[in-house]
Amino acid sequence: MTEYKGKRVIAPSNPGVIVKQILDENEVTITAAAIAMGISRQLLHLIIAGNAAITADTAVRLGAYFGNGPDLWLNLQNKYNIYRANMRLEKEVKRIPLLETKCA
Repeated sequence: MTEYKGKRVIAPSNPGVIVKQILDENEVTITAAAIAMGISRQLLHLIIAGNAAITADTAVRLGAYFGNGPDLWLNLQNKYNIYRANMRLEKEVKRIPLLETKCA
């Protein structure tokens, strides 16, 4: 658990970890899953290791394979990316002034 802006926050999991858990629970190899989805084993290994992000194309393939649609996979990736960016840029972001709008 990490603190962000004074609040305790649970870091979101890398979506590749979730992919790996599902494959393991269903006793499916990375090779078999990659072939079924029409992607390379290398790409699936990179996603699982957290060294490649899930793109829209990959999300569509994961969603079709797991039967839960692409939105879930893109949302997981986005939450993970935003969390990491917030942690990495926290000090810099504190120096950015808030725009004062003229709207009534």
